[in-house]
Amino acid sequence: MKNNPKWLDDAVFYEIYLPSFCDSNGDGIGDIKGAISKLDYIRDSGFSAIWRNPWFASGFRDGGYDITDFYSVDPRYGTNEDAKLFCRECHQRGIKVILDLVIGHTSIDHLWFVESCKNEKNRYSDLFIWSPQLYWRGDPADPGDYYVSGWSSKGAYKANFFAVQPAFNFGYNEVRFPWEMSWDSEIPRKNRELMKNIMRYWLDFGCDGFRVDTACCVIKRDPEYKRTREFWREVREMLEKEYPEAILVSEWFEPQYALDCGFHIDFANSGKLFRNDDWLSLENSSDPVIMADQEASGLPEWLSVYLDDLQKTNQKGYMAFCSGNHDRWRMRHYFGMDNMVVNMALIMTMPGIPFIYYGDEIGMRYLPGLSTEGSGSRGGSRSPMQWDNSVNHGFSKAAPEKLYLPTDTADDAPVVSDALAGENRVYTEVCKLTGLRKNHAHFIRLPDWSSCMELQEVFHWSIDGRTGKTVVSFF
Repeated sequence: MKNNPKWLDDAVFYEIYLPSFCDSNGDGIGDIKGAISKLDYIRDSGFSAIWRNPWFASGFRDGGYDITDFYSVDPRYGTNEDAKLFCRECHQRGIKVILDLVIGHTSIDHLWFVESCKNEKNRYSDLFIWSPQLYWRGDPADPGDYYVSGWSSKGAYKANFFAVQPAFNFGYNEVRFPWEMSWDSEIPRKNRELMKNIMRYWLDFGCDGFRVDTACCVIKRDPEYKRTREFWREVREMLEKEYPEAILVSEWFEPQYALDCGFHIDFANSGKLFRNDDWLSLENSSDPVIMADQEASGLPEWLSVYLDDLQKTNQKGYMAFCSGNHDRWRMRHYFGMDNMVVNMALIMTMPGIPFIYYGDEIGMRYLPGLSTEGSGSRGGSRSPMQWDNSVNHGFSKAAPEKLYLPTDTADDAPVVSDALAGENRVYTEVCKLTGLRKNHAHFIRLPDWSSCMELQEVFHWSIDGRTGKTVVSFF
């Protein structure tokens, strides 16, 4: 594989969760034109790339990750022409755009799945994984083998995550049942080519790459991801031949695998560095947040894991740190504004590439109790962006009850207008840090392992005799 695109050397990503970012037409849901109107803010804050959560047509049973058409923008966000304009406007400002690629499944409402449900043989019959046993629930020896019964007389279909997300048939590395197809058989190979064609469509359209949802789950029952890694190497070869400036970002959290098989970026296996949430439950986990004052004693263990990953991925690609994302409770839930400054400094100065979740740059809060479109407790991190102190914090002109999610009603809710006036310490420091990365990219681009051993001396902790808390310093 060739070198990474040069534009990654000083890249800082900004994640936009589209329905919560900016509403241009007053229907209470963020849209593409609204996002376009805020591109100057993103650029002026120092962000050079945007990760867009899915804008594809969807059944919205999982916040847009249940897609009904991979080639069309959902009407609530705008049109394909609006999406093309968004990419063009970003590029005019020197901003790259990566889209979420939902690689493993569709919605039950997708035409492909509707056709696949039919007993009559058609081109989509084997695009998904079907057991002819109508009441099959999955292999008892494999808790992740999840089938949904009663949907079609054809049998039971394998689902990814939610029941409304039927899994694509990309094949199995280990075949156990008669209806499972080997990864190297003709039909799974053709199905995987379909994913490549979807990627080509959006790269031709104007986007600059993809953040791949659940990238490790392509080939089923694949110990050590052997065949899955082979597939991603094929994709990387395709990109280097046809789209050499495009990038792949994986949702894998195992950089030693993801970077080895062709991804340019994978998120560091940082565990619970900044948060201890578990969105699969409605209760906050009791596990410690490592960077919390009273729990900083966990930092040496975390640093050991990080350095091990750094050594295993030496010169292959970038690890990424994120302030948060649409699946995690916001950092502000666990930290005050002063601590967030320290956390942002860590994210922005470690070797690799930072990803900042919209609103984290001003210290937006996690809002407990919010849920919509299958979000569960994740909804508290998807509340509308807070632009100013006008109605709905400037997110939308719709009546508050019509908003995608409620806004933060606290008197001290942080807003962009205050941040731009110099009245938000987190934002001020984030802007300094994005500038630092741009002006000193040679310090943070793909580090040589030997030059990173000094990181072990970066973190120092001691006990404050007055408070009894652990104090962490960075220098």
